[in-house]
Amino acid sequence: MSTRSQVIFWSIIALLIIVSVPIVSNLLFPKDQCAVAFQHGKGLCCYGKGPCRHCFDVAKKEVRVGNSTVAVDPFMEQHNTLVDTIMCECEHNSTNSDEIERLYRILTGQEVSSDVICSSGLATLVKYNSSTP
Repeated sequence: MSTRSQVIFWSIIALLIIVSVPIVSNLLFPKDQCAVAFQHGKGLCCYGKGPCRHCFDVAKKEVRVGNSTVAVDPFMEQHNTLVDTIMCECEHNSTNSDEIERLYRILTGQEVSSDVICSSGLATLVKYNSSTP
């Protein structure tokens, strides 16, 4: 193989590696869907699986309450979605301990075992009321 052919061959191999690394990386280490949605200011953010899957739209929106218009904060929506998901997971999937602990950590910043979260009343979390002007 001539030097020119070797350069072309290795250039093609390098190009294939450069193109395939992000694809493989996203398959092995998918980006947090919620982080991407918040970064772009649009899209759905979902937590949980199956019957305990709860989602919210990260786009800012306004709702009518009586004669007033109220802005709905996406972070309040996220908080309420996490509360709903944790409570559902504790009720229906208490064996899904890693997910319950992860969701509680996102919500509170605290490391607590799923047993404590689900059995001690910590899962009875307070939701924001976004319908008050």
